Amino acid sequence: MRILSRRNRTGLLMLAGLSLGMVSAQGAAPGTDPQKGNASLRGEISLFSWSEATYASVLPAFNKLYPNIKVNLVTVGYADAYPKITASLAGNVPLADVIMIESERVESYGTRFPNAFSDLSALGGKYERSFDRSKWTQSVVKGKLISMPTDAGPVGMWYRSDLFQKAGVDAAGVQTWTDFLAAGKKVVAANPGVKMAGIDATGSETLLRILVQEQGGFYIDADGKITVNSARMQRALGIVKSAWDAGILLNVQGTDGLIGSIKASRVAAVNLPVWMIGIFKGYVPEQQGKWGVVQVPAFSVGGGRSAYVGGSTLAIPANSQNKGAAWAFVEWYATYGSRAVLEKRGTWPSFLPSLQAPVLNTPDPFFATPNVFAPFKKTAFLSRPLRYSSDYDKAVAVVIAAQASVLTGGVGIKAALDKAASDLKNQTGREIAGP
Repeated sequence: MRILSRRNRTGLLMLAGLSLGMVSAQGAAPGTDPQKGNASLRGEISLFSWSEATYASVLPAFNKLYPNIKVNLVTVGYADAYPKITASLAGNVPLADVIMIESERVESYGTRFPNAFSDLSALGGKYERSFDRSKWTQSVVKGKLISMPTDAGPVGMWYRSDLFQKAGVDAAGVQTWTDFLAAGKKVVAANPGVKMAGIDATGSETLLRILVQEQGGFYIDADGKITVNSARMQRALGIVKSAWDAGILLNVQGTDGLIGSIKASRVAAVNLPVWMIGIFKGYVPEQQGKWGVVQVPAFSVGGGRSAYVGGSTLAIPANSQNKGAAWAFVEWYATYGSRAVLEKRGTWPSFLPSLQAPVLNTPDPFFATPNVFAPFKKTAFLSRPLRYSSDYDKAVAVVIAAQASVLTGGVGIKAALDKAASDLKNQTGREIAGP
């Protein structure tokens, strides 16, 4: 979808001089109420994202509360989103009044472009204790709340019940990654042309991210030191290599490749978040009744089974001319609107009160698991807050390179990760953490 041109619009918010810099002493924007709304507020805003269906599904609910605020959706493909956001921030060229940014990228953007976003601290600070601690922390950069967390990505192991059944595998019995490897061999043997799971060997580190989080680690620690070559990372990459060497992984490229492999029934399991609900329903409706979900495997029985992948926020650029109307939408969507998103799209809220929604206890006939949300409720808030850091993109790049060198280049695990740590140190000046 073509990005809308920026222009001065008429009929803007009927609150004289309203901006994020003109708030009450109590830190509340005059007239906004995410539960009751306000029909007297008028405005027109643009929302930039790569997820048109998600936002379009809940705009009617927003407009019941704010009937005179029009939200124009500006949608691009995921691959194009961040280049456009970066160019906009670097050149101070208006892109939209509200921008969708994944949590993992907030600190990087906030550090590189410290004056590019509106400081939402006075407006949103009152909600802090109502949000998932991990997601809130990721929206705060140098003491400023520069975006509002909207959703999180707790991970589960999705599985094709018919393919597992044919192989004689009980998904509930896949408690550890050792179990996963054994089950994968059975699934592959019993289902010609099918692999246990997909992996983008040279383009994504998603599985590694899950594996290291389960152990309480990540790429850069809370002190800002490099940990991509830690013992945890070595164990994580060891699991990936074992699965690769066992021939149970299908090499797919990007999201399109993964969805294609699911649609073609070429993978029997997907280790990804709760938002796969929308993927299954939207892209493979013909597979209704075949997908179930359990907790993602652990390293050992009773070990950690909690990890996040993804999760987004909404930010208001400092150059927006419609900050009042933009805040009305951001406040609603991130707080009480998140329940509507959960019910419509299965998107897991960062706003804790929305997790009381009845849908979380309501069986969904689309899935083989009677209560599709149950595994996520068990583990959603057990992950330690992650330090994505301002160098997150660089860390991801060296980890992907290390994984590729191990899986396709014959490099040893420790050697590959030590090189990744050295490369990241040279690129960022950060210290490498001790053993």
